[in-house]
Amino acid sequence: MSGHVLATRGGDVELRGANPYLEWGVTAPPPPGSVGGSIGGLHVTTESATQIAAVYGCCGLLADSVASLPLRALDAPAHIVTSKEIKTPPLLENPYELISLTDWLVCFIWSLALRGNFFGQVIERDGLGYPTQIMPVSADIVRPDVKANGEVHWRYAGKLIPDEDVFHVRYQSMPGWLLGINPIQAMKYPFGLAHVLDVHAESYFANSADPQGVLEAKGKLTEDSGKKLAAQWKSAHQGPNLGSTPAVLDEETKFNPISINPEDQQLLQSRQYSAEEISGLIFRIPPHMLGLTERSTSFGRGIEQQERGFVANTLSGYLCRLERALTACLPKGTYVNFDISHRIRGAELERAQTGSLEMLGGFFTADEVRGKYFDMPALPNGEGKFLNIPINTELLQKALEELKKLEAEPDEPPPPQIIEAEPPSGQGLPQSPAK
Repeated sequence: MSGHVLATRGGDVELRGANPYLEWGVTAPPPPGSVGGSIGGLHVTTESATQIAAVYGCCGLLADSVASLPLRALDAPAHIVTSKEIKTPPLLENPYELISLTDWLVCFIWSLALRGNFFGQVIERDGLGYPTQIMPVSADIVRPDVKANGEVHWRYAGKLIPDEDVFHVRYQSMPGWLLGINPIQAMKYPFGLAHVLDVHAESYFANSADPQGVLEAKGKLTEDSGKKLAAQWKSAHQGPNLGSTPAVLDEETKFNPISINPEDQQLLQSRQYSAEEISGLIFRIPPHMLGLTERSTSFGRGIEQQERGFVANTLSGYLCRLERALTACLPKGTYVNFDISHRIRGAELERAQTGSLEMLGGFFTADEVRGKYFDMPALPNGEGKFLNIPINTELLQKALEELKKLEAEPDEPPPPQIIEAEPPSGQGLPQSPAK
């Protein structure tokens, strides 16, 4: 289906699989069960990828991180200091009434992280025509419909969807591509090798017989007797429950042990490297968040710096795409924003020190510091609405003006000092000390 299959439907000519030399390239889906091809005899699919612990952990961490952020609407872009929070539109309160907002956001992140695309269908609008309900749709059932004249439409499970009802967000993409880059296809080797390692580890421990070695018989064994001897050994020692049972041999059979363990096969190291590769290179997640604490990380020295790096370098890519896509569905002047302030602010002592310096320096009022760093209400009677002025800080121009005023004033003699005499003690004049 790569190129030139034409079909007629109602007199219209459409391309089922676009010519690879046209603007949008090949749009034919991969065959079922081979989304990422085959690695080591195992198919690389979305299901096989989610069976990898590192992949599941990364996608779950990304989804939880985004779904736990407060979602709000602003009257201006978030980078504008004067932007204010406004009433939350229905679309942001519950994008799809059959599931919660949290579930909707989780679906968005999982689809974007594993399939490179998120598709939704607008199923409800308000009186002005703005979407109020967007139903998540599996990216696996969505196909672009490219006409011979170059027009592009979308089919959900074979059904043609009106263009205005298609909600599509791509993660990574290339010029001229209708769909975002599919991580399962682009990263099929890391995902496939990780899956092969997991399957190999499972078969290793399931099939191992401890003690391991070779059963050597004195006489020549027939095919049936050899199979029978191997079957008896497996039934007595195979599997995790029987692997450590003692071996009992007759005088005609000898056991020659072969010392091979997972460490010698570098099985554990390979799986560790695979997990670090997937988490660090593909999903860009600090290793300590997945429990990989054996090596140092370049995300930052402390936990706070690593958290800031995670938000800035990983979460921001998902958040900005969703914010812009949802903003495009709302009336002009309404901007969607995820509040990340709680994730990037420092420890309580650091916040207290920073807030104290900002308040004493006259940058923020006490009410602003309380709300910004500690989520505390304003002080009563408006006491926290005034700025402080440092007593040891003054504008140079003002200081020069005050100096000129002092120089222009005439010199006046200092007032006379009045020294009060001590009251009499009642005992007469003081006597001179005895010599």
